[in-house]
Amino acid sequence: MFNIAASAYDFYVTSVGGSSYQTGTIDLYYAINADGKTVTLVEGPETYSCDYVQIPEQVKNPNDGKTYTVKIIGTNAFSSSFIKEIKMPNSIEEIQEYAFYRSYVERVEFSHGLKYIRNGAFWDCWHLKSVELYDGLLSIGERAFSECQTVTVGEGLKSVILPETVTEIRPYAFAYNGDLTSINLPMNLKEREFDELFYKIIA
Repeated sequence: MFNIAASAYDFYVTSVGGSSYQTGTIDLYYAINADGKTVTLVEGPETYSCDYVQIPEQVKNPNDGKTYTVKIIGTNAFSSSFIKEIKMPNSIEEIQEYAFYRSYVERVEFSHGLKYIRNGAFWDCWHLKSVELYDGLLSIGERAFSECQTVTVGEGLKSVILPETVTEIRPYAFAYNGDLTSINLPMNLKEREFDELFYKIIA
């Protein structure tokens, strides 16, 4: 269905992460983008397991000494991870396909600079309870937040706040979320997208 192989990376940087009772560190892996100024946080060689991760806005490459802005969270970067909370810097503009697929994330502090959430980014994140997104977001991909619920009624995704800047929500973006009781739809969405957006919204 999709490639789960580890992405190539150019360097890694030790960043803030750990448990709720003790600040620690975690290695995050980066690939330099074509512009030579920004990087994508990519899938590394390990499966993360900690209470929280704070993604930095800028990172220094230990190989060339240059500082890069973190712009993208890459495909599968945190898929199947056991991280409870993610804090994104406002420099993040894109979350790529399956970035958090089947992870244990409970809370996400989204970037205020986010423009694109790609297909399946948070698919099957059944610990996620609420989503708040900000002005500037343009597009939400297919199945981006699909199946964010557990077998226990009332324990899944309950609320979603969307900004009016969203002009595209792809099919099944919020499908199979039987606990979802609060979501606002931006006025700019095309009417034909509504039926698929709410597909199987009641379990």
